[in-house]
Amino acid sequence: MNTTVAHRATARQVPYGTYDRVFYTGLAIVMALTVFAGFGGTYYFRLWSGAPATLSGGSITPNLHLHAVAFTAWVLLFIIQTGLVAARRVKAHQ
Repeated sequence: MNTTVAHRATARQVPYGTYDRVFYTGLAIVMALTVFAGFGGTYYFRLWSGAPATLSGGSITPNLHLHAVAFTAWVLLFIIQTGLVAARRVKAHQ
């Protein structure tokens, strides 16, 4: 009778949450770049250029500015929050 012994390869222990920190921070940055690329031509870049404010040629209303500022602030806050957790500053994140 033959006996086969299988040896388990010793795996390097990765601290819990290491890949999560990189994943979520990277995802937040990709999301911000996507938002900037998507709304750049219709909002962000039109503020600095002489192009009409909206695609229909109308002006940007105060409500549109408020919406854009609130959404941009939310995206920046999302990046800051994921960065704080990635830097292990969970108390500041909370």
